[in-house]
Amino acid sequence: MSTLMKAIFIASLNGSILVILILLIKNLLKERLKAEFHYILWFLLIIKLIMPYGPESNLSIFNIYNSVSGKKSTVSSKYYLKTSDTFKNKSEDTTSSDNLSKNKNIERLNKKINYKSILFYIWILGMVFFIANTLYEIKKIQFIKKNAISNKDSTFNNILNNCLNIMNISKSVSLMYPYKSISPCLCGLIKSTIFIPQNIIQNISEDEFKHIIIHELCHLKRKDLLINWIIIILNIVYWFNPIIRYGFYKMKQDCEISCDAYALRYLGIDGNINYGNTIIKILQLENNPPSLITSAPMAVNNSEIKRRITMISKHKKSSLKNIICGILVITALTTIGLTSGISKAKPNSDNLNSKPYYESILNYLISCMQGHSSNDNNSFMNTNSISFNGINEFEFKEFNFQGYQRYWSDNFTNNIFAAKFALFNGIESYKITSHKTSYSIKINTDIKSGNVSIKIYNDKKVLFQKINPTNKTITISKEDAKNINLDCIGVKAKGNIRLELN
Repeated sequence: MSTLMKAIFIASLNGSILVILILLIKNLLKERLKAEFHYILWFLLIIKLIMPYGPESNLSIFNIYNSVSGKKSTVSSKYYLKTSDTFKNKSEDTTSSDNLSKNKNIERLNKKINYKSILFYIWILGMVFFIANTLYEIKKIQFIKKNAISNKDSTFNNILNNCLNIMNISKSVSLMYPYKSISPCLCGLIKSTIFIPQNIIQNISEDEFKHIIIHELCHLKRKDLLINWIIIILNIVYWFNPIIRYGFYKMKQDCEISCDAYALRYLGIDGNINYGNTIIKILQLENNPPSLITSAPMAVNNSEIKRRITMISKHKKSSLKNIICGILVITALTTIGLTSGISKAKPNSDNLNSKPYYESILNYLISCMQGHSSNDNNSFMNTNSISFNGINEFEFKEFNFQGYQRYWSDNFTNNIFAAKFALFNGIESYKITSHKTSYSIKINTDIKSGNVSIKIYNDKKVLFQKINPTNKTITISKEDAKNINLDCIGVKAKGNIRLELN
């Protein structure tokens, strides 16, 4: 579940950056870029949301993560180097009893409330809502189709067949004339149907009817309905991100303008003026008609009509210069937008604080929900006290974590401490106390990748220190039992730790 949420969050953040980048490029180039290329640019967003991880490149826009997190890790690394040997002995004295009490209460609350699960189920509920809305739209189309009239005029059917032949489309397409006020649109991935409402069909000429048919058949030939369904699915998955939803809204507008440009190829010389007048007439007959999200409508509202009419009136055949410009823009955006940033942290690096910036954001959001307050020196520092069992034979006081990566879950029961981590990059420190005069600690680790060093010490000496120890037992004597500290030091580690205290 956490892996899925992390992947969705990363893709959402990357997609948001790509939307902003595409909008900037479109705004800078405007008419220098042909309508078809304005539309094609948005396909990079679809690819990025489906495949958030791409090949690493120095040119990737997502190297911004490294530059931001690098500054943070540099400061934190200096702090870590200065305090890693001294903080353990000072932390307990400098932490007030009020903070200990507060953190104990937060720990108890967090054990009852799993905030990552809450976020996951909110996301699921959002998807259920939008899936239900999509199913409702499908039912609406079925209802419209059921109450529509077919074979209104054989002349219109002849025009449809002629257009199919001109555009070399072999697929069967039917005509339906609903009473409901909607924009002319194409529906049906398998059985394609063109809807033209009664109010429009009764007030247009044969040439205007031909313009509508050609526009909708262009949607069919370009597979725009299939693309529309992909957008619907991605909008369901990323429903929580308004930037991505706005990006797809702009993509649909560019799809219509691109379809206009494609349709003008079949209308001959000077056909663009009459075609533009047809769009204006449809909007006059059906002013802001309701749109069907699973269809490809010809005209929905007046918000983009000026841009469409301007493009139609100035339409001319694409020059080689325009084509080369479009290809260069798409290539450049693919290079910086579909690639991933260079990973600067090496597996055996001493920099324990390296962390992708988007992961820091996700952890920060979770910590905000949990009510963890930031410390002035280290925002990842916390203090918790955990008893192993009801009779308090042993107690752990977690007084410090230094680093930026700790995808960690643990369990305390029957004098056994078990921790599992998908990625551990830092130092986790505990103070062990017990009413027993002497005891033993059996240490086992199962590390899949990276390294974990276990260090047990008191004020006087180091009692145990080993990297990735397995089946090791140490005895804490009466003389050494005072102020026992445990450090778990992870470097790009994945696996689990198990300590048995007796």
